[in-house]
Amino acid sequence: MVDYFKGKRLDDITVRDVQTYHIAISQKLASSTANRHLMLLSTIYATARSWAVVPETCNPTAGVKQFKEPLKHLPQLKQADIAPLFKAMAQDPNQLAVSCIKVMLLTGARRSEAQGMLWTALDLAAGIWVIDKTKSGKTHVVQLNDAALAVLAAVPRTASPYVFPGHVDKNKPLHNPCKAFDRCLTKAGLPHMRLHSLRHAFCSFAVASGASLYAVQNLVGHSHVGTTTRYAAYDNQALRKATQLVSSVVNDAIEGFPAA
Repeated sequence: MVDYFKGKRLDDITVRDVQTYHIAISQKLASSTANRHLMLLSTIYATARSWAVVPETCNPTAGVKQFKEPLKHLPQLKQADIAPLFKAMAQDPNQLAVSCIKVMLLTGARRSEAQGMLWTALDLAAGIWVIDKTKSGKTHVVQLNDAALAVLAAVPRTASPYVFPGHVDKNKPLHNPCKAFDRCLTKAGLPHMRLHSLRHAFCSFAVASGASLYAVQNLVGHSHVGTTTRYAAYDNQALRKATQLVSSVVNDAIEGFPAA
């Protein structure tokens, strides 16, 4: 980067200069690396503007789009993994973190949403959880299923406003359930997964069980159904079942048609 822009002032670098550099890095290394370079440039300009080194309008990175990066296919939680995972969770020493993990799986909630769950946001009698501000900035009402309600009913009630309070400061939410999740995965003999895989699993299980994409979209609070589509990873058995439905419709129609 230094060699490429050597001798140029920050306010002399144009959008075209940045685009050319971005493309050159992608051809030499990879699109993901080129995107990291672009992000670094953007940070440099943001810092320069905050220090009044360049005018507020100076940002040649703003007109450059990142390259699409190939998705990383990380391990995802499967139905067959549930039993060994729950067995391992029952033996984990941090049962509060375990309860938080279970809520994430049973509701499809994001990690930050589950960690920040407030007692005042819950109505266990009605079976709802109100998240005031989601990632999209909107209020989302989560419908709690029986398994999630059972987990929450078993969580000890403390003076903390949080359902899952921090270990040191009870007035702050649980800090890091990832450690407990990693321990349980290891004990269950499962590969390492991100906590976000629990949200993916919720959506995948719901769709595979027959829930519509629109229903799942509303269950997890996606702004657009296109986002939900990414979680609709049908296995071959589900696809075969779906196509067999069409076969049945056609066969029934043929059998019901009077012979010539």
